[in-house]
Amino acid sequence: MDSLVSRHISIKSPAEQEKMRVAGRLAAALATLGFGGALGLVAQIYGIHDDPARGWLAWWLLSVPFVIVTRSARLLEITLFLFGAWIYVNAHEQLEARSLGGERTWIACMSLLTLSLGALLASLAAWLRATAWSHMADGCRRLAVLLVLAGPFALSFGFWGSRGREAWVIAPGAEIAGGALALAAYTAWRARSRDAVTVPLAAIAGWAVLAATVVFLHEATFIVANVVLLATIAVLIRLGIRRGNSLEINLAILTFLVMVLARYLEFMHDRMDATVGFLGAGVILLGLGFFLERRRRAWVQASREHAG
Repeated sequence: MDSLVSRHISIKSPAEQEKMRVAGRLAAALATLGFGGALGLVAQIYGIHDDPARGWLAWWLLSVPFVIVTRSARLLEITLFLFGAWIYVNAHEQLEARSLGGERTWIACMSLLTLSLGALLASLAAWLRATAWSHMADGCRRLAVLLVLAGPFALSFGFWGSRGREAWVIAPGAEIAGGALALAAYTAWRARSRDAVTVPLAAIAGWAVLAATVVFLHEATFIVANVVLLATIAVLIRLGIRRGNSLEINLAILTFLVMVLARYLEFMHDRMDATVGFLGAGVILLGLGFFLERRRRAWVQASREHAG
């Protein structure tokens, strides 16, 4: 979009040029969102309501050319949201078609799918960073980090021990994880560096371990999920320090704090009075928060030194 504006609109002032570029990106974003309304209207007029996943797929495919033309990072984020919506809705429909719509089965499937989708976006971010579209990589990576942390966290609660085996729940995530692995391998080969794909490879490994646990050792799912989550947090902190990325360090520390509080509330709320339990949670929050804040400052300072 920037090149189109510069080529077809003659503006001398750099400030006015920037305003036109912003206006062009905003128009493209609104047009992308407008596709959804148009598709919904057509579906309502002709009574097409049987397959919502195809609607999300069509919306996403119609949005991709705008990302290619505009090279807008914000528009890419909107397109990635549409892609994720299609993936989740399609997986939900597959679960219902196979009569696997139980609450725990649904959460297991969506959690594994979230982790694999995070791995795919991390691979995409690494590939973008090695191309002329490197300015679009940061937003994609932020979304990837959130998904990579959210996936195992949803499986880290103790009630998973009584869930039955349902091998199909790993299928939607397996397809995405395979695509993430292929893209990560291509990016590593192109960049001649495995360090560029550390996060996607770690996420894929975590997905594989969790998927195997859900199918073959389901009673230990919550234990393995906690281990995978801790390993992911450690990887993000280490990479954040090496790459000078304070945001990833902060997200990892926040996730660890929430994880500790969740485990405390989960296992202690039935073992003590509610008042004592909340007082204990407050003490843990203050003490752990104080310690983590000191470590966070040290890690952020180290990341700035590496970046400098």
